[in-house]
Amino acid sequence: MGNSMGLHLRAERHLRWLKARVLRLSRATFLVLGGPIVFHAAGAEASAPDIFFRPGTAILMGEWHGTEEGPRAIAQMAIEARARGLSVAVLIEWSSDANDALDLLSGDLDADAAILCESLPEHFRWSRDGRVTPAMFELASQLAAMRRQSPGEATVRAFDAAPDAPWLDGDSMLGVRYRAKLHELRTALAHYDVVIANIGSAHPPRLQRRLAKLPWAEPYSVILIRQRYRGGEAHICQRGQCEVRPIPEALFPPDDVQAAWSRIEDGSHPPYDYYANLPRTNASQPISESGLCETTSR
Repeated sequence: MGNSMGLHLRAERHLRWLKARVLRLSRATFLVLGGPIVFHAAGAEASAPDIFFRPGTAILMGEWHGTEEGPRAIAQMAIEARARGLSVAVLIEWSSDANDALDLLSGDLDADAAILCESLPEHFRWSRDGRVTPAMFELASQLAAMRRQSPGEATVRAFDAAPDAPWLDGDSMLGVRYRAKLHELRTALAHYDVVIANIGSAHPPRLQRRLAKLPWAEPYSVILIRQRYRGGEAHICQRGQCEVRPIPEALFPPDDVQAAWSRIEDGSHPPYDYYANLPRTNASQPISESGLCETTSR
């Protein structure tokens, strides 16, 4: 199963990495065969709607941080975009000073985890935020494999503000962060057919409102997606507490919804356009608590 890097993992960690390797192999098979990966929801199987895969599309995916299934769905969408002959960029909600580390990734999950543990900015590497997790490492590594296979046709970029990002008069922290996100989004849209931005579930509408005021954004189609989950847990920070929490029932799809994707037509979550109805989730803990970086450094 590839280079184990001489690690002696405890049983729980060993199981986690075996699972990741199996997922990597299954995805590699789809890449070789050129077919899309689809995810399952309550026994239903469906690839993403065709409208997601039109050149000039920005997809703003609102997630609950700290799940295994959320990043997996992003990877599946990116693979499907490439299977349709489209170039794709995935923007992840890491601070932009992580881009040097992302540029070093090769697509080998074990080697990439070691690189990220070594090279991610310290302020971010030891964050307890659910954005910096083994599942996100896996997503970044998957996109790096696509980038290596098709240079110029796929990439992964961090698009949140770095700690030293400049502040303008009257700025708030959110203002600084959105300015950084919009800069990376504009750059990605200029070079890739489809851009998928993975951000916390509160942010897509706010980002869209800012996009609507920018003349450069007019030619692009913007699609907002809200993730829902069929139960499970996530590692997320709320009101200053970062921990594994049950998925709230408000984020459950109705029992009669079997599809993986649902068009939002009843105004229940304006201005979102679609739900991504994901399976029951497993929490992906931050790397500062998962022990991942301690094991890869041995």
